[in-house]
Amino acid sequence: MNSTSTASKPVVPSAEQIAPAYARSHHYPELDAVRGLAAFAVILCHFYNLWDPSALNPAARILVEKVFILLFNGRSSVILFFLLSGFVLTLPYKRGNELPYRTFVLRRLARIYVPYLAALVLAIAADWRFHQPMQVSPWFSKTWTAPLTWPLILQHILLVGNYDIAQINTAFWSLAVEIRLSFMGSPSLRFSCRSPRNLTECQQQSLMLPAR
Repeated sequence: MNSTSTASKPVVPSAEQIAPAYARSHHYPELDAVRGLAAFAVILCHFYNLWDPSALNPAARILVEKVFILLFNGRSSVILFFLLSGFVLTLPYKRGNELPYRTFVLRRLARIYVPYLAALVLAIAADWRFHQPMQVSPWFSKTWTAPLTWPLILQHILLVGNYDIAQINTAFWSLAVEIRLSFMGSPSLRFSCRSPRNLTECQQQSLMLPAR
């Protein structure tokens, strides 16, 4: 009787058995939610920028710029994206399982730079075809209003110099910053966590991170 009842009981793994498999996952669902909210704010900001602010009545401007500022603050949302990227990219260095720099660069190029080049080609084609003042809003009029130049195109491709990034696509400024910070941040993190003075601190901080 006892053997039958024992065999019929479901086997529930202990927390110690679950922890190793759970710790191998480095995905944070909470960050996906934050990214979604930030992306929604960027979309609302771009939609709002399509309108001429002078065309809105005072009550609507107060609602957008004062009451619901968090929903329309696109620049702050993009900065939040930078912070989230920095946090995620720092985790491997904190845990001591970072990728070789060459592998890291190739992955970031495939993830960000290649889609950026594809979007750049489309934006250049649109600028070449439609370059003329478009009186939609002051923000929209910054794009595709002048003929293209080869120096401007090369600066967009190489992401160097202080160039007019709004001429081709106003949203490209965030991708340029993201790529630059990624390539510069990885060596600095590698040096910081490999330094004997900071190695113990990095290890201690990695123990404080949630097991994800």
